[in-house]
Amino acid sequence: MEVDEQIKVFREFIEQNYYPQLLEAVRKGNSFIILDFSQLIKFNTDITEEILENPEELLKAAELAIKDFDLPKKVVKFTVRFLNIPDSQKVLINEIRSKHLNKFICVEGVVRQKSDVRPHVTAAKFECPSCGNILNVLQLDTKYKEPTRCGCGRKGKFKEISKELVDGQGLVLEETSDDLDGAQPKRINVFLKDDLVSPFTERKTSPGSRIRLVGWVTEVPIALRSGGQSTKYELIIEANSIEPLEDDLTNVKITDHDMEEIRKIAESPNPLYLLSKSLAPSIHGHDKIKEAIVLQLAGGCRKTRPDGVTTRGDMHMLLIGDPGCIAGDSMVSLYHKGMKQIKEIGKKHLQPLRELVTKIRKSPKDLPYDYTSNFQIYKNQPTLKLITETGKEIICTYNQPFLTKKGWCRADKLNLDEKIRVMPKIPNYIKAYKKTGFVELNKSTGKLKENVIIPKLVTPELAGLYGYVLGDGSVHPRGYTISCYINDEEKDLIPKLSHLWKETFNVEGKIITRKESKKRTIKEKNGLREFYSTKSLHSLEINSRQVTFNLSFLKEKRVPQLIFESPLKVISNFLSWLFEADGCTFSTGRGKTSIQLKSVYPSFLRDVQLLLLYYGIQARIIEDNLCVRKSRDINIFAKKIGFVSKKKKEKLVATLKEVKNKNDQQKRKTPLRYEKISLIEPFKKIDVYDFEVPKSKCFIANGIICHNSGKSQLLKRITKIAPKARFTSGKGATAAGLTASVVKDEFLGGWSLEAGTLVLANRGFAVIDEMDKMNKEDRSALHEALEQQTISISKANIQATLRCETTVLAAANPKFGRFDPYDLIANQINLPPTLINRFDLIFPVKDIPGREKDEMMATFILDIHKNPEKAVGEIPTETMKKYFSFIRDKINPKMSDEAIEEIKEYYVSMRNSGSSDEAGIKSIPITARQLEALVRLSEAAAKIRLASIVNKNDAQKAIELIDYCLNQIAKDSETGKIDIDRIGSRITATQRSSIGVIKELISSLEEQLNNKMVPIENIIEAAQEKNISKESVEDILEKLRRSGDVFEPKRGFVQRL
Repeated sequence: MEVDEQIKVFREFIEQNYYPQLLEAVRKGNSFIILDFSQLIKFNTDITEEILENPEELLKAAELAIKDFDLPKKVVKFTVRFLNIPDSQKVLINEIRSKHLNKFICVEGVVRQKSDVRPHVTAAKFECPSCGNILNVLQLDTKYKEPTRCGCGRKGKFKEISKELVDGQGLVLEETSDDLDGAQPKRINVFLKDDLVSPFTERKTSPGSRIRLVGWVTEVPIALRSGGQSTKYELIIEANSIEPLEDDLTNVKITDHDMEEIRKIAESPNPLYLLSKSLAPSIHGHDKIKEAIVLQLAGGCRKTRPDGVTTRGDMHMLLIGDPGCIAGDSMVSLYHKGMKQIKEIGKKHLQPLRELVTKIRKSPKDLPYDYTSNFQIYKNQPTLKLITETGKEIICTYNQPFLTKKGWCRADKLNLDEKIRVMPKIPNYIKAYKKTGFVELNKSTGKLKENVIIPKLVTPELAGLYGYVLGDGSVHPRGYTISCYINDEEKDLIPKLSHLWKETFNVEGKIITRKESKKRTIKEKNGLREFYSTKSLHSLEINSRQVTFNLSFLKEKRVPQLIFESPLKVISNFLSWLFEADGCTFSTGRGKTSIQLKSVYPSFLRDVQLLLLYYGIQARIIEDNLCVRKSRDINIFAKKIGFVSKKKKEKLVATLKEVKNKNDQQKRKTPLRYEKISLIEPFKKIDVYDFEVPKSKCFIANGIICHNSGKSQLLKRITKIAPKARFTSGKGATAAGLTASVVKDEFLGGWSLEAGTLVLANRGFAVIDEMDKMNKEDRSALHEALEQQTISISKANIQATLRCETTVLAAANPKFGRFDPYDLIANQINLPPTLINRFDLIFPVKDIPGREKDEMMATFILDIHKNPEKAVGEIPTETMKKYFSFIRDKINPKMSDEAIEEIKEYYVSMRNSGSSDEAGIKSIPITARQLEALVRLSEAAAKIRLASIVNKNDAQKAIELIDYCLNQIAKDSETGKIDIDRIGSRITATQRSSIGVIKELISSLEEQLNNKMVPIENIIEAAQEKNISKESVEDILEKLRRSGDVFEPKRGFVQRL
């Protein structure tokens, strides 16, 4: 279609359908008109097809068509914008490719980042100083262009006369959680101009807003640091129209059938119990916490008073969870140090630790390592044993998370045959040989008269000896002789073994040959070893106390720790001689093309299995055999490790030929990344270990991906049920952290506002793991976010207030590892007390060992493994999501007189139940914050029933939960009374009273002694008469020192300031 015809079609369409709207827009001073694309399709399909293929040119034709109308002269430019383009043009952000260049598309997403509005040059006019000619230069690129030559032939500088400017703004659009399917959210830059950046439209694109955007994809060249242009381009969307979407509860579609299900739940005898039971059916216990979360999902009622003051309806909850841990002998992969038992990495609890650990890479640009921060030890903890289909084993606490295809999952939630993430290959970047640590053995009368060399380093030759002795050798129990046994068919090994002994220790071996059939029994540290010799058996004997003493650790059938920490060439020689000693290879028959290693020690086979992962070789443990069966793995073994004897080398060649023939028949040629769980069973109580990896939060232990901290999986479950939810860690997923931030705008330059998790979750849920690890900048902003439900930003010349009507469910680790019910909450969480106060409910998720409880949990877990269908709740997840969406949006119950009276009676009785001491200082059991929480919980209980009135039973349920929560975290162990200061400050009423007593004692002792310096011993004696212990006095004196009330002029004395 020619341009003239295009203009004609647009003119006719606007004249017939939009002429009144056009005149109205001109009258209001608007410079744009919005057209319905679906209406244009009915008018002329040809023109719509051309718009989809070449939008930029067709939109210019539409603008020219508008100029043909008799409009006022002040209308210089009028923009055409389209809505309702076909569904076929809707594209997900992660699916945008180069094929979409210059195509008209529609995308939906959340505004993550927004820059300031800045003027952009679209065209500039220049005058030639020689001839006076006017040159018009279009500014289509990011770099400002000037003319280089005039028509008259002049070159050089030209005088700028004028330039055309338009207002422009950049957005960063992130795909919504609905489109993710568990993947990382993708982003794309969006460019807005003209009326799309007007104050009215700008409100639609605030960070955290969900929008539908129509525009076309264009490319922007990437500039290199050298000043040149890269061959790569950045894809951006130039917006034509923006439509705000309500990304909240109203976005969930509820059908008539859904309403029947909702009413059915609400009319059940106990809907709260039914919903809490279905909340996380595979998590045992924590019934009160589940009930509280159900009420949090329902929410209270937001109220705005006549004076403009707003009371939030959202309830905030904090869970204090114990970390998940693993057994001490678990082998952890350290990036530059090989593998090491986790118990050997640190020495004491909460020891600062900075080690490089290997982790999985989420993308090619992601680093393969991360740093640890501190070491943790927990004594006598109940554990589970977990074994995968290939024989990998790990022993861990019940709450230790592992990575499944659906995300992180606690050990006690995993089912048999469920797949967990393993490492197909563990990197080894070690270059230097390790020191042996061997010593020269002396006797009482002096040095042993042995001309023996004591190796200083673990060389490939020494590692080869380790491998053969472990595989087919023995160390004399009394420490005199080491024997290496060789079959007659492999006697070509004798000179090679003799050479290794000579080169490493400078010792000559004695060869003993036995021809008769004989049963041999060898006594070793871990038991007896028996075998029959049917042919000639050769034994290479090394008689040296020096050698035997230094190699005595080979009595234990485990791979030496130094081998795990050695370079690959050392490990290759160790494995080559080990498989030579006790391994075999089959090309046909029972082995079915495999390489095998036999041992009666499962732990030894697992050690070898881990060593093979250095090469990416996947081995499977079947009873007392370690098998390498995949053609890919056999090829790697032959290339990197191999055998030593002529006989086994020939057999390996035959195996390789057979593998080559079968190679095309094997379905899987890539290594396994997920392995099925073949066994989960309760193990005994042992000491367990962990360390923090603050950024990636994962590490590799025994070849399995482990999470470094086991938070309650209730958090992840809420993101599935809540109508709108965002999950993040305390550090935050981006530079914006939890609240919001001003970040450098790489797209348009300058600074832009980026929304954090709480803003993006506006009118929904923010689920925050490891809240105690958040940035200091977020802490001050969180006070406003949790109470006033707004976030104010004033940085880099950007002032903004963002809406944050968000419900927060957070989890934190106790500062000192395990939760201590006898210590103050404020002392155990790395959060300021004023911030802790903002939470309506605080629950410790305790993991306290107890025989009855452990038996119930073990029975529950094993029953789920036997019958996985029991892990499915009575109410489907999708139904629960719609249920909470409906009650949060449509149900707004009012408080009844009965409910008000019930809450009032409880509040007054609690306020007056605080105990007073001799000094008259009274504990405060409850404050107005808990009173507001009671109202919100009562309203939520009524919403669960779809009730319009909050009755007495709803208030009683709220009181029950608040009372349970306060008894868990606010009970003073000294008085047995509830003291809210255990949560909100670092000093209880009892301590406040004791502090006053100590101050008075110091004052009176000054007068008695007639000396400003008071001996601490005298203060302790006087305090003990008033029933204050020595430990309490020392603790109070330390507090007074820190507060500046007293100081210590010399040791053992204090003085008032």
